[in-house]
Amino acid sequence: MQAVPEQRRRRDPLIGGLVLVIIGALLLIGQFWPDIGRYTVLVIGLGILAVFALTRSYGALVGGSIVSGVGVGVTLGTLYTGEMTGAIVLMSLGGGFLFIWLASYVLDMPERHLWPLIPGTILVAIGAALAIGGRATELISYWPVILIVIGIIVMLAAYFRRVPAD
Repeated sequence: MQAVPEQRRRRDPLIGGLVLVIIGALLLIGQFWPDIGRYTVLVIGLGILAVFALTRSYGALVGGSIVSGVGVGVTLGTLYTGEMTGAIVLMSLGGGFLFIWLASYVLDMPERHLWPLIPGTILVAIGAALAIGGRATELISYWPVILIVIGIIVMLAAYFRRVPAD
């Protein structure tokens, strides 16, 4: 069994307390502001990102970014109707995935991966096509092309990064 570092043992109660404060604040505000429900997902996501800010945990970055992306989409989606609502939600969720990739590179985290670019790009592209409407929605059926292009880029990057054999 691995010992828990002292710094983590002191930090864990702070994180648990922060989560309780956020949940309690939401519940209290909800009693006076009944329409707060549309912001709940966003606040939860931002709370998870606050945990990431304290811990630099890649899991908190992933969870917080995705939940915050959904929260932004739900919050902004209430301002629109029809296909635009779906477009906003998809683009916001895609933005959450793209934020995972961006934050991990900007913060020079050891867990830097390209995988968030795949769902992020696909969701943003589909959302943009829905937002544009008209003939752009016909392009949605070609979204697998994005996967093919990304796959080719990944393979080329791996090929050019290879260490030459001695």
